[in-house]
Amino acid sequence: MKLPLLRFRTFRDKVSWLVTATCAIAIISVAVVLAGAHHVSLRQATFASLEAQTRIAALNSGAPLVFGDRAAADEVLEAFRGLPSVDAATLYTLDGVPFARYRRDAAGQEEGGILPLGFTAREGRVVSAIPVEEKGQALGRLQVVYDLSGLRRQLWESALLTALVSLLAIALAHLASRYLAALITPPGGVLARTPPRVSDRRNYSL
Repeated sequence: MKLPLLRFRTFRDKVSWLVTATCAIAIISVAVVLAGAHHVSLRQATFASLEAQTRIAALNSGAPLVFGDRAAADEVLEAFRGLPSVDAATLYTLDGVPFARYRRDAAGQEEGGILPLGFTAREGRVVSAIPVEEKGQALGRLQVVYDLSGLRRQLWESALLTALVSLLAIALAHLASRYLAALITPPGGVLARTPPRVSDRRNYSL
């Protein structure tokens, strides 16, 4: 059973839906490519920003480790409170012993011990681990837990906006195709009716 919307009653309907389908394929293809490119770009920018923030904290953590100043180390890690995406941060000594910790709340995400340097994905979060050095000498490491829910929310909002814009564009394309079909099809209808008239009347002047 055909849907009423897709029941082609006239040649005009066929032309209109053919143009609409062609435009829809083009619009959806472009939207998918742009959404994918935006997804990759946003993830790369987010991770680059997270790595830069972690490195700044690591640079400021060298002196507290050298002098054994836990209060100063706590102040360095407390600066992460201004970053909503940071759930927790831990400064480790060279022996892997926690020297200072930061938790956004009591239920802050644990890193799960010493992790490999770089980014490690853990249950919807990412742990960034980088070494803490002073003049090329290793002093320890800093591990920061980032919550990616904000990034996911941005990606979903972007995808929803892209879908809405695509639907609007397809609707406008359909309206334009109806208008163009109304201009194109009348001459075609006249041509279609001419041969029977010529045959019936034997009037070739038609």
